[in-house]
Amino acid sequence: MNGRLRQMFHFAFILLLLGALITGTSGCSSKKKAGKTKEVAAVHDNTDQLLKAKGQLLEIINDDGSIPLETKEATLREIKSQHFDDTEITDLIGLAAQKIKEEKERMAQAKQIVQQDITETEVTNTKDILYGFFNDLVSNKNYQDSEVYINQALKMFANESVPVLIIISQAGGMVDYDEPTTIRKYLEYLDDTKNNSNLINSIKVNEEGLITELELIKK
Repeated sequence: MNGRLRQMFHFAFILLLLGALITGTSGCSSKKKAGKTKEVAAVHDNTDQLLKAKGQLLEIINDDGSIPLETKEATLREIKSQHFDDTEITDLIGLAAQKIKEEKERMAQAKQIVQQDITETEVTNTKDILYGFFNDLVSNKNYQDSEVYINQALKMFANESVPVLIIISQAGGMVDYDEPTTIRKYLEYLDDTKNNSNLINSIKVNEEGLITELELIKK
């Protein structure tokens, strides 16, 4: 009886051992399959990101101005931050960066041209207004009105001591000036002499548009 029991226990142990081996093998296979599934999914996601990035870069490169510059810069930054290990992506990033750089340069040049046109227009207007005050002082006979004209004219200058240079001759690239004076003294001179014998040759202005130097030339 004892021998038969030992045989039964031995047989049961073998069955348990086989079951454990089968379960273990099945578990390893499941883990391997799960790992491979994750790897495939990761590759698939990376491929999708690559294709998306390439499409976005091509949109920047081929843009005709419909995409805002800020949007293109933000897209390029985002793609760069992903650090793709792909030669084509690297090349497209370089082309997109160059396209953005050229667009920014064109915008800066256009802004400079507009600003230059505004400045030239302002200078021309300033000359006309100032010369108008000169004529008012020369033609005016009322002392109180003269003071008004002088004070109004002075508002166009950075201060009352702005230099006034009067060209008396030009030859061979050389320029001779009369004795320098200030804008306050010159305005008073016009009022006293009633003689406006000089034309405005050029003016210099500061960032606020106030005159910092006045150059006149004899008629």
